Amino acid sequence: MKTLGAEGAQSLARALERLPGIQTVEVLSGPSGIEEVNVLVSPQQSTGETISDVFATAAISLDSELDPSRVKVHTAPDMPAVRRRAGARSRLASLALTHGEKDFVANVSLTRAEETLVGEHHSGRGSSPEHRSVAEATLEAASPLLRSHLEVTDVDVITVGATQIAVVLLAKGDDTLVGSALVRVDEHDAIARSTLDALNRLIDDAVPAA
Repeated sequence: MKTLGAEGAQSLARALERLPGIQTVEVLSGPSGIEEVNVLVSPQQSTGETISDVFATAAISLDSELDPSRVKVHTAPDMPAVRRRAGARSRLASLALTHGEKDFVANVSLTRAEETLVGEHHSGRGSSPEHRSVAEATLEAASPLLRSHLEVTDVDVITVGATQIAVVLLAKGDDTLVGSALVRVDEHDAIARSTLDALNRLIDDAVPAA
């Protein structure tokens, strides 16, 4: 397995996010190469077919075989359709997280209609700086869609009963925006989603409907 830097992990994540039936991809890499690949698939997607597609795509992108034990497929809940205002909403497409010996890089890819937006943030190692880095990268990716300057003020993962919830606070001047998301894949994925949850109302207001 060849060693991946942040650019290689992001490239693999972007290749995997284009596979049919996949809603979100997360690639974690470290000094020795790929540590874990998480994919969130639609309820109708076959897990076996998804794993085969991931192996084939990774073989091309990495020029070597991916360890099967490092691939985890998660099925998204079958949620009822909700009517929204006209226009596409921004959604999380992929995360590429790179762990160095002393540093951490978060690459986030968002999609809105046919547009792809990417953000990157570097931090030190550790739970708190890594969580904040994911939120910062998500905010950077969404920044072209925003009219106002925002800052990440707090990031936390809380437990309510048996459920973990990621909560992100963003500052917009004197106002505070709050976003939340259930932890379904892992904490990094939920933090990116909670940041986007806080941002989507502003994005919908800032960008005219198609």
